[in-house]
Amino acid sequence: MAESGKINAVDLANIAKLDAVDAANIAKVNGLTFTQAAAFLLDTYTGATAGYSVRRLATSATNLMRIREDAGDTETDIGYDSNNQLDTAAIASHCGTANGYVVTWYDQAASNNATQATEASQPQIYDGTTQAVIEDNGKPACKGGDFTVSASSQVSQPLTVTTVSERYGIDSASAELLRSTDVTFIFGHRFGGYRWQAPSFAYIGVSNSGQNNLTAIFNGSNSTLHDNGTDISMGDPGNGNLGVTRTMGIPNYFFYQECVIWPSDQSSNRTGIESNVNSNYLIYQPTDTPTSGLLATYSGAAAAYSVRQLADTAVMSMRVRRDSDDEEQNFGFDSNGDLDTAGIAAFCSSANGYVSRWWDQSTAGNHADQATDTNQPQIYNGSAVITENGKPALDFIATRFMQSGNVITDENVSCIGVATAITQVQTVQALVSAQSGINVGYELIYVTPNMSWRCRTSDLDVAQSQDAQSLIFADYNGASQELAVNGANSTQSSLQTFSLTDDLMIGSRSQGAAQQPWGGTIQEVLIYNTSQSSNRTGITTNVNTYFSIY
Repeated sequence: MAESGKINAVDLANIAKLDAVDAANIAKVNGLTFTQAAAFLLDTYTGATAGYSVRRLATSATNLMRIREDAGDTETDIGYDSNNQLDTAAIASHCGTANGYVVTWYDQAASNNATQATEASQPQIYDGTTQAVIEDNGKPACKGGDFTVSASSQVSQPLTVTTVSERYGIDSASAELLRSTDVTFIFGHRFGGYRWQAPSFAYIGVSNSGQNNLTAIFNGSNSTLHDNGTDISMGDPGNGNLGVTRTMGIPNYFFYQECVIWPSDQSSNRTGIESNVNSNYLIYQPTDTPTSGLLATYSGAAAAYSVRQLADTAVMSMRVRRDSDDEEQNFGFDSNGDLDTAGIAAFCSSANGYVSRWWDQSTAGNHADQATDTNQPQIYNGSAVITENGKPALDFIATRFMQSGNVITDENVSCIGVATAITQVQTVQALVSAQSGINVGYELIYVTPNMSWRCRTSDLDVAQSQDAQSLIFADYNGASQELAVNGANSTQSSLQTFSLTDDLMIGSRSQGAAQQPWGGTIQEVLIYNTSQSSNRTGITTNVNTYFSIY
């Protein structure tokens, strides 16, 4: 064991292999209780009739794909690497400067391999021009093409299907995820929404923007569809059965990463299946109630943004854009609950990295976004992740800010922030703001002339040196307000009344534009729509223990 409870060079997914270590009882790390990781998906949720993936799904799995390079048309089987992901290095070695296509997608559940002998219909997996495996959100992905599967895979209802895919191309075109031989079963996409047909068309309101983890349980009138963990009404799909599996009916409309079919109703296992899938692909932030971490101990947060894992249920911290090609990828945490800085460095390489979304780790789903490239805070400087006092930090230099929804909905509110203000031309720098107008609402600002923090419904200052990392606790309880900075505390009993109509701003005082921007780094922001004055010591101790500020 290393200092501070860290486990060096140990993947928690494999920790059970260590002698004399009981992963289920491992000590808490950063306030999070880690338990032994689940086994491979198909080892835990058995009985599948087909399982195709760009990751290892079963202990018994050997090869995941058979790849053809189009220079000499030689083929080779590809397995998985030490992280149980598709062996991209082996694909690159085989293909070189040629393009790579999938001839066979091996079934990891049974022997129903998905094949495509026609070269023009084979999905592409490797780009010979860039000499890189094709990816979607950082994971290998089949692009275009289609497969067929032998009739032995045919199953009738009840059945459960889970897929990981992303739709691209022309919205009005039909593209099929799964299709039966007799066209009594179609699960696919048409005219901007997913659909099933069995035997007549029915459309499902699922967005085709970004990756989708779709889980469909076909069981007559009890049928359900779930998109990224959200329940969607599907209705009765009739008596259709599944005979042939295809990635799509028309090439070049899907990135495809995983498809598993169980010939049974997996309703009782659905959340576990989806959790397993999402932990690997980082598609969406779960809103399940946490059982450990800061947000479990001090529950009820309206929003929580951080460079560390605040809840055991959270899988993502931020979405990063690299400025060399504007590709974006979600990033979560390492085995210690720290931001996955190694992943960010590998993704950005020599490019700069900027945060387009700071994922809310609370159960409220109030994610902070910035779509405009020039306004996105920076997390990577072309050679390393930006840090403050040894921890990753978002740099809100110049005109960079992020915006969430109407997060603060009550005058009884607490805000906890970890940030550092630096010298800027602006006299006032706004860390957090939710206002209906200047001086009407809620904000944490740093006022340069008097080197003080101000928590505003009415002014309340605490002196603090510039360029110093600060842990700020601000609280309004309806009768008084409190502001504490690195342990120094000030209180006030006079409150203004106000109504909150604006969105939450991080790093700016105004919506839609950087007004009196922060101009420094921010590492954590917590918002509660209840007074947390009684929890101040516990919350600030937790935060300070991690960031080592004072």
